[in-house]
Amino acid sequence: MYTSSRGSGLRLQDAIVTSVPGGRLSTLADKAFSSLNDIEGHKFVYFLCGIPDITFKYQEKGERNYEEVVFFNNNTAFNFKTLMYGIQSRFNSINCTPIFCTLPTINIKTWNNIRLTQHKTYIIHYTHKYYHMQVQLNKVIKKINSFIISYNHENEMKTPHLHSTINRWCSRTKTMRYLYHR
Repeated sequence: MYTSSRGSGLRLQDAIVTSVPGGRLSTLADKAFSSLNDIEGHKFVYFLCGIPDITFKYQEKGERNYEEVVFFNNNTAFNFKTLMYGIQSRFNSINCTPIFCTLPTINIKTWNNIRLTQHKTYIIHYTHKYYHMQVQLNKVIKKINSFIISYNHENEMKTPHLHSTINRWCSRTKTMRYLYHR
């Protein structure tokens, strides 16, 4: 399994977990490809990623560090889908089936405030846009997760529904509830 920092604490029996903090899907795929390229026989590789691929991190280093994660929906779902198909094509060439885990969401406001409290940034600029960003981010993640489930099903693979650790359907209000951490 190849994962961004979201999966850094995973321990799986009979599997190797490689974690790359802030790792984008393309970076994880490159690492997986180079590790699996010389192994004979059919292989399976899992990817747990997403947040670095669908959000943007402003970052400036200097006397006063600035870091802020934001979301701008610039064809995000389409770009993620295109990236997945490119990875599938690449891994098929080495007799390997990629399996994608669904994406848990992130609370943009909470994440940035934590980074502010930790002094990883001295200021956050986009607080007035966080609510709108969060609504759009959750919609895009829902669309991407639907695609991931369909993609894995088409390849006769079961989908690890990791988003369900955060997303819960509330039958009383008939809405999705998000149990945010960071």
